[in-house]
Amino acid sequence: MFSVQIPQARPASDKVHEEGLLAVVNFLTNHDVNRLVSMREAVDAVEHALARKGEGAFITPPRHYFATTKGVLAFTHGGDAEEGVVGFRVYSMFAGSRDGDQLVVVYDAATGELRGILQGERIGAMRTGALGGVAIRHAAREDARTLAMIGSGRQARTQLEAAAVVRELSDVRVYSRS
Repeated sequence: MFSVQIPQARPASDKVHEEGLLAVVNFLTNHDVNRLVSMREAVDAVEHALARKGEGAFITPPRHYFATTKGVLAFTHGGDAEEGVVGFRVYSMFAGSRDGDQLVVVYDAATGELRGILQGERIGAMRTGALGGVAIRHAAREDARTLAMIGSGRQARTQLEAAAVVRELSDVRVYSRS
């Protein structure tokens, strides 16, 4: 997870709580995330999170699953209390589930205040691509200009996007069954 200034986020709710407080929560769609977060920012944020994880500060427990007779809800959670953010992601694995059927919920680690809710498809794809970008940044030769990919699905797009952020590519070779 990472911090982004969001000047044009839309309130998901303006309902008044029983206590009389106005509840305003930022809700970002996949389109909002795509518009507000660059892949370079995602790669840098994932690299920072991995470094924090190496220091023992960024906590990512194993996934939890809630199974029904028709499918599964999967939950991932974690955060970095020292940097002030904790949260979770939930996605469905049911027949006919759509990519947009994911939510990311972010809380302030010090106060427990709900900071935002995001549709999870784009930010999740960016995170996965950014992991590949970090690996290329640290493991590939500095002069590497050719990228070979196996597969051409959704994740391939963000893998390519992240690779192009960390290396100046001149040739991309893709193997795909389809």
